[in-house]
Amino acid sequence: MKGCIFCTLYENKANIIYETEGAFALMDRFPLSTGHFMVIPKTHHPYFHHYESKDLEDVLPTIKYLVKRFGIEKYNILQNNGNHQGVFHTHFHVIPCVSDNERLRIDWETIKISDEDYSALVEQARTKISG
Repeated sequence: MKGCIFCTLYENKANIIYETEGAFALMDRFPLSTGHFMVIPKTHHPYFHHYESKDLEDVLPTIKYLVKRFGIEKYNILQNNGNHQGVFHTHFHVIPCVSDNERLRIDWETIKISDEDYSALVEQARTKISG
């Protein structure tokens, strides 16, 4: 897609470290830790849920292959939709947990929910899933 940095990098084959039929990988230019890389589907969609499943088939196998090749034991996989999304072409960050200083840092602030409200959420989810 015109104007998409990931599409441009793919078209120019710039800095691609690995490629399959449906995905390619880049080292992150602004890494959160040493070895931080991204796996990007070749088809362009801004949000994960816009993809056909077939267009994502190479993503997880590519992540697994690269993690093994790089010898990464501890890591986080991060994918944003909307909030905190810097490039609107779906992509998956693989962030090695190198040390306490080199890792993904997220300030999780959980909401308080009663057992009763949790049970209601479970039922609502089941209803939505079953149609």
